[in-house]
Amino acid sequence: MISVLIADDEIRICKLIKKIIDWEALGFKIIDEVYDGMAALKLIEKKKPSLVITDIRMPELDGIGLIKSVRERGIEAEFIIISGYNDFDYAKSAVAYDAFDYLLKPIDEDELQKTLLNVKKKIENQSHIKTKLELSNMQMLGQDMLAVINQTKKNASIASLNQTYGTDFKEGSFNIILALCDTPSSESRQQVQIQCQEIISRFKNKHSEGLFEQVFMERQSDNRFMVVVNTDPNQPQAVQQMAGLLQQAYREKKEKPSEFSMTFCIGEPVNDINALQKSYQSAVNVAKARVVLGKDRIIDAAQIADKIESAKNVLDVRAEKRISVLFDVFDVKGFAREMERQFEAANEQKKSNLLIFHQIGYELADLLDKSIFRKKAQLDNDAAFTKEAIIAKINNCAEIAQIQAVILDTFNKFIEAYSELRDKGGDKIIQEIKAFVAENYMNDIGLDDVAKLVCLNPSYVSGIFRKKAGENFSEYLINHRIETAKEMLIDVKYKIVDISQMVGYNDSKYFSRIFKKKVGVNPTEYRKLYI
Repeated sequence: MISVLIADDEIRICKLIKKIIDWEALGFKIIDEVYDGMAALKLIEKKKPSLVITDIRMPELDGIGLIKSVRERGIEAEFIIISGYNDFDYAKSAVAYDAFDYLLKPIDEDELQKTLLNVKKKIENQSHIKTKLELSNMQMLGQDMLAVINQTKKNASIASLNQTYGTDFKEGSFNIILALCDTPSSESRQQVQIQCQEIISRFKNKHSEGLFEQVFMERQSDNRFMVVVNTDPNQPQAVQQMAGLLQQAYREKKEKPSEFSMTFCIGEPVNDINALQKSYQSAVNVAKARVVLGKDRIIDAAQIADKIESAKNVLDVRAEKRISVLFDVFDVKGFAREMERQFEAANEQKKSNLLIFHQIGYELADLLDKSIFRKKAQLDNDAAFTKEAIIAKINNCAEIAQIQAVILDTFNKFIEAYSELRDKGGDKIIQEIKAFVAENYMNDIGLDDVAKLVCLNPSYVSGIFRKKAGENFSEYLINHRIETAKEMLIDVKYKIVDISQMVGYNDSKYFSRIFKKKVGVNPTEYRKLYI
């Protein structure tokens, strides 16, 4: 709604203006009415309406003086001047002060409505342009702050930032609040990103006590959102209050409890904007602690500093040797059991070391990396199997099961990739599958059966079959059955219902539908072509 203030020393004119127009239907909202120019100026300074409808002649301050005073104060507002016939030439001078339009009394309803629609277009266009400029400015500020955090930009100046972006940074404390959005697998990550953007955007320029400045930054690549918070060092609770406001907004925004969770991690405070990387790194470590402490909460580095030191050599030498052998012989089930035992054993240490489960993940990643190196496999996508790539995934985990899944998934994918390399790009696998289909097409077989045949993951088999054979496995099976049925239909000694069962379809009606879809005619019509 576009806010409107009406100013006229004649009360009846104010009432008439309010009455003759359906303001809400046009997208306007009258916020007040006043009867002299000085009162109008005070209200404009306080409420900052988008549109002012004012009489040309008013006590204390006339319409022209009102516009001039508003412009001098740098307040953005559109003006529509109302004047009597005797004031017509005077009213025209209001254009020099950028009044939008002027109307003669008595006020004509149609003319006023037309003017309102025109001024609405102008206000909305200006708002759109202003929003785009503000977003662009915010993005550039965010990029500069990221450069400071990553230390690609050193010796950042508070004065320079304030001058360039109109911010209000001051000497004091600086903190990073890292907001992590953890989404269930069934949810659309893109939709969650949009929701999180809206949550954070609501708090731009809303400072609680003790806050000097705050800058919001979005990192869509890993569903992380950052806030740089500049506070009065005498009010350390201000950062906690800010995190609390963000958490409250997020909880009000999400539609259902299971939709997604958001954890707010507060890094340790630093006294120099150029030391923000230290606050960021502590926030990252705090984020890992949600594996033990739980998601959907606020975690402050200052409160758990003595519990987030990385442990060394959580796995003993015997466990390392067992796991290395399991990796070397591709024993997935055996490794899964051993990994589960190691995580269970670490439960006793989690109270004193909140990063214990991440450390186990790092050590497993190192052992897998060494096993892969021993095989000296030249894989097409070997970057996915490096220790660094595995650790990067582990660092984003919010649950123990996710850490385990990262290791297990990487292990499985390496086995599949290594098998593909070993079997000359999968050609041998395809030959085995086609031979199996030729011998078993009449039975109830599927992708899981052929995956067991070649001892590989079904999703991998599906992908390699489509890549090498040029079609999905299910389509290949259907086509093989239909081609076999076509040969049998030429021989009249077979009944169509028997042929249906002989090629793997117990439902003859379903067989007929599939046959017609593939061949263009039903089995009976096809047989007639050869009799």
